[in-house]
Amino acid sequence: DYALPAWRALSDHAQLDSMARCYRVSRRCRRAGIEPHEFQWADSHAAVLNLDRGRGYYFGWEMGLGKTLGACMVMDAWDVNFAFIACPNSAKRDPWLEHLEAFTPWLHPVVMGNSPKARAAAYGECQERMAAGEPTALICHYDAIKLIEAERKGRRGWARLGQWDLKIGDEAHTHKKRDTLRTAAFRRIKAAGVLLLSGSVMSGQTEQMFVPWQIMRPKRFRSQWNDWNDPYLEVVDTDYGKVVVGPAPHRLNEF
Repeated sequence: DYALPAWRALSDHAQLDSMARCYRVSRRCRRAGIEPHEFQWADSHAAVLNLDRGRGYYFGWEMGLGKTLGACMVMDAWDVNFAFIACPNSAKRDPWLEHLEAFTPWLHPVVMGNSPKARAAAYGECQERMAAGEPTALICHYDAIKLIEAERKGRRGWARLGQWDLKIGDEAHTHKKRDTLRTAAFRRIKAAGVLLLSGSVMSGQTEQMFVPWQIMRPKRFRSQWNDWNDPYLEVVDTDYGKVVVGPAPHRLNEF
């Protein structure tokens, strides 16, 4: 509803120009006999526009529709050299490592293991490569983020790596409470841009959708009630205070 009409309104020249920005991924798609769908081009184009404006973006495509390929297209078009990818432990190698090796070979993928020794080795490799300016993509499971963060005083475990170009959060619908350790640790990873992915955008209470939006645009979404519940949800006053009873479809559509 958002990206496709804007994409179709572009001239043929403008569409080709947008496609040319991710020529490395599209070339490898052709070699593999894959043709990205129109919605992938449209959403990737919209993602780059929003990242250029200092905003995050959310791919809410259903399971199997190529969210990781879309993320690779964005990394190509936005000329990402340092990517931080947070995902469930089971997704580190399939699909993330496989897709990075297939579609973004200029990014050296580093998969963070589960043991302390493996985590230290992956961290050290990223530190060396990033210090040398060598394009790197770290694939890290969510639980490891908080563990490494706690290794230095003041939760500065990730500080030695500096800022990433793009921070990608897979299965973003699992960020339901902003103060949980895994969500708070992911939010504190410094990056120039944020891209969230999920095939189940709404998997719980509607007020929980506030957390992904706050991760993408923290300056716009500061207060749960003032910036999300009151403007976009149906709220009633009770003797015990305000209670959310569900979404307000017309307001969410405007949003």
